Amino acid sequence: MKIGIIGGGYHGLVLGYFLSRENSVVVFEKEPEVGGLLRMVKVEGHDLEKYYHHIFFNDIHLKELFRDLDLEIEWLDSLTSVYINGRFLPFFKPTDLINFPFLGLLSKIRLGLGTFFLQNYKKGEKLNKINASNWIRKIMGEEVWQVLWKPLFQGKFDSFYEDISLSWFWARIFAKRGKSFGKGEILGYPKSGFQILADKLKESIEANGGQVKINEEVKGIEVIRNKATGVKTAKNTYNFDLVISTLPPAVFKKLLPSGCRDFQHELGKVEYLGAISTILVLKEKLTPAYWNNILDPQIPFKGIIEHTNWIDKSRYGGLHLAYLSHYTPVSSKFFLASNEKLMEMYRPHLLKIDKNFNNKLAGYYIGKDFYCQPIVKVNYPKTIIDYKTPIENLYQFSMAQIFPEDRGLDAATEKAKEISMEINYLKK
Repeated sequence: MKIGIIGGGYHGLVLGYFLSRENSVVVFEKEPEVGGLLRMVKVEGHDLEKYYHHIFFNDIHLKELFRDLDLEIEWLDSLTSVYINGRFLPFFKPTDLINFPFLGLLSKIRLGLGTFFLQNYKKGEKLNKINASNWIRKIMGEEVWQVLWKPLFQGKFDSFYEDISLSWFWARIFAKRGKSFGKGEILGYPKSGFQILADKLKESIEANGGQVKINEEVKGIEVIRNKATGVKTAKNTYNFDLVISTLPPAVFKKLLPSGCRDFQHELGKVEYLGAISTILVLKEKLTPAYWNNILDPQIPFKGIIEHTNWIDKSRYGGLHLAYLSHYTPVSSKFFLASNEKLMEMYRPHLLKIDKNFNNKLAGYYIGKDFYCQPIVKVNYPKTIIDYKTPIENLYQFSMAQIFPEDRGLDAATEKAKEISMEINYLKK
């Protein structure tokens, strides 16, 4: 079967990898490099992922893929902290919760019991009709919501923070059942960085006889009598037996002809937030941990992920590297600001965190992307179009459909396997 895949990010590459084993596959990528959100950027002469990534110990599908591709994962101990009332406190082990001074004893007990329930509940997708903020208030208590979860929900979903499904929250807690040793949690990182994963998938597709066409943007999908027959690019028109879009639904719908208005309307129901990834290049460390949740409601970024508190700084010439995690509407003042203006908007908050920040800063990199976080509201599955679309021979596969995990590489790998198996079964 001849299959055209639109998008050379992780979803397109991993799907192309599985499908190319039994089919003739062509992957189209508009950028000069594959990888999407896995791509590396140059930071002070060193290669670093544009967005932070890591592998959980329980990511069985992703670990299997690494073995298949003969790629090595380095497993390292990581630390987690929270920033609250002007200081960082460790927040991973049970003793950290016991010693946490900003929650009462009853709140700590309720937080522990609620977390235990979510970590051991096996069918989190069934929780999609329950509002997460209401559930947390009821089960864990108002104090836990106000002190701990509300700032993080606001940081993740902006003004939509009270509309989020409990299934999404379950997935975040359930994933954290990883193993630990020493003081923190074991997390995995490819020895050569995550770009090697994208590059290896591309090589494997080509080794299987497929093609990966970079610098070739798909401008439209050919649909005749409600049946997808191929794609158009600025360079050529290609005929396929099956077309798969891995683009965000809002972008995918623009490729469809005008006769597909009902389907385009359905695709428009999925809402996204944009993301700002700021990489700070520092002369000294900024935080005590790899993953630092910011619980201060006045600080716009809600995470500082200090990469070199996990991966040794010697790989980066002794520099300290930290990401600022900020999800925001693409219409916000932060997203629209120039890089220089944005850094000036962030600077007072960074000085609040560390009064010596200006002396520590050696440089920075800022990247912005439009479609980074689907807004996983209550009853979110009702907004998701099935992988097999209403148009014959047209599939879609994007992070918007990976529910309830919504952004994980492991879940994307698992779903790609399922889709490829379905397609291979249907052609027989």
